[in-house]
Amino acid sequence: MAEPELALALADLLLAHPSGERAAGALTQLLAAARGVELYASLAASIVAARSEWALVSFADALEAETGPAKLAAAREALSLAPPLPAASRAAAIIERRLGPSA
Repeated sequence: MAEPELALALADLLLAHPSGERAAGALTQLLAAARGVELYASLAASIVAARSEWALVSFADALEAETGPAKLAAAREALSLAPPLPAASRAAAIIERRLGPSA
């Protein structure tokens, strides 16, 4: 299994596990270590699809350190489908500060 597939499998495991919240830092690290926009976009989509406040908090935490415009754009696209949770709003605000308002 290649590295991107392993990262996605680990993220899916964390997101589906009843105790996944205890490993929220690992989810943040997966995002921070993602090489390439495709992997980052897939991780972001999985996190948003989980519809979990703790996962979105991890996502927002990772966005605090993210500076790549392509990754931030992928995060914005994923967040367009996010549930109305406080962490999703925080993540969107971080992206807006970095990229400006969406068109």
